[in-house]
Amino acid sequence: MCKKLRNMIAGHEQLLMILIAASLNLLFVFVHECWRDEAQAWLIAMDNDIFSLFNVTSYEGHPCLWFFVLMPFARLGFPYFTLKVISYLVMLAVIIIIAVKAPFDNYLKAIFILSPMCIYCFVTPARNYCLCALFVVLSAMAFKDRDKHPLRYGLVLALTLQTHLILGGFVVAACVEWFLSEVIKLYHDRKITSNIAYRGGGILLPFLSGLFLLFEFRDTQTDINISAFRLVILGVFILMSICLLLILLCGCATAFCQNYSPQEARRILENAYNQVFGPQGCTLHYDVNLIGVYKTAGTIWYKGKKNKFVDARVDSWNDGTTVYTVYRKKKVIEVHDANSEKRDKYSSKFKFTLDDFDYSMERSGEDVIITLKQRRGAKGTVKQAKVALDSHTYAPKYIKVKVALFWANIRITDFKSGGIRDDIFVFPRANYGSNYKYEDKR
Repeated sequence: MCKKLRNMIAGHEQLLMILIAASLNLLFVFVHECWRDEAQAWLIAMDNDIFSLFNVTSYEGHPCLWFFVLMPFARLGFPYFTLKVISYLVMLAVIIIIAVKAPFDNYLKAIFILSPMCIYCFVTPARNYCLCALFVVLSAMAFKDRDKHPLRYGLVLALTLQTHLILGGFVVAACVEWFLSEVIKLYHDRKITSNIAYRGGGILLPFLSGLFLLFEFRDTQTDINISAFRLVILGVFILMSICLLLILLCGCATAFCQNYSPQEARRILENAYNQVFGPQGCTLHYDVNLIGVYKTAGTIWYKGKKNKFVDARVDSWNDGTTVYTVYRKKKVIEVHDANSEKRDKYSSKFKFTLDDFDYSMERSGEDVIITLKQRRGAKGTVKQAKVALDSHTYAPKYIKVKVALFWANIRITDFKSGGIRDDIFVFPRANYGSNYKYEDKR
């Protein structure tokens, strides 16, 4: 019986968590009697418009976002039970996001979803706690892509500050960490100069939300505790304004001073080159298009002089001494010396050294584009190349190479540097039986 039940649940754990939490919360919503502070928020939203609301927030003690959520329903005459429905649906969205998007295993997800916070505390008392949970989860989701979408992350933090005063410390800490990380990037790598205004705008949004929070509480009485609280908040956001000014000035100064010298371009390219061909090894997926005539795609592993690649037609192992190339369709295995130019009829066409070129660099969005032009007298076969690198990690993303009169386009994805074992470069002779013919080309 237990085994049959486990088989039924297998693969549906997340759905089961959602259903359990949703069912229990629905039960609690119907049996819960609304408290006075829950009803007060509904009455404030019903009796005030957008402008008069800010005459109330100073004395109510909560930011405006929860009232704005309730206002359309309260002022249009929806029944009071709508308050519970809104709280229930918001927390249901939080539960679904955790179940589907959270980067945890199912056990940890279950601990979150079936905890008192998600089952009762933030749901049944229909207050702004549900918004707190929602925006904390959204801020966690936006955090990982904040370099690409700083305005989105800044907007989420700004709205988080308008949910409950208790999250003020969370937002301030997130903004300080964000600011420090940007300063460190500027100081070490000068990587955000092309979109400093974009990033600065992201950090500016929670700062503006903080100033607006002070406006919402502008009429608080001069009780010593409230006055001290206002002074602390004001001091924090003055500090944030100074930080914002500094990051903008640093970014502008860096942008002014940066001249993208050929030496800088070569240094960055050598960084990328070492990520690929360094002793730590790497792996990547490639898509090659040679003027539309020859196309192939596959995965390759490098580690020093060793490499292995797998594509639609060929598998190859190079252990640094011997190269084994398996032509699956022909059932032929060619054996070459690792130093022979005949070991690979395509890659051997691309001969070059880093000293063959003059370098220049430009930025395009989140990428660094480095152009290589062959110097006079250089003996390599590569005449010109353009290399697109990630501006944060310098990982290769795209290479365009000119050989003779033709351009080869190579798109790179799934790049990972480091963690490559030596045993993957050993030819698995036992996998190829008597139906394969060996041709020793050494």
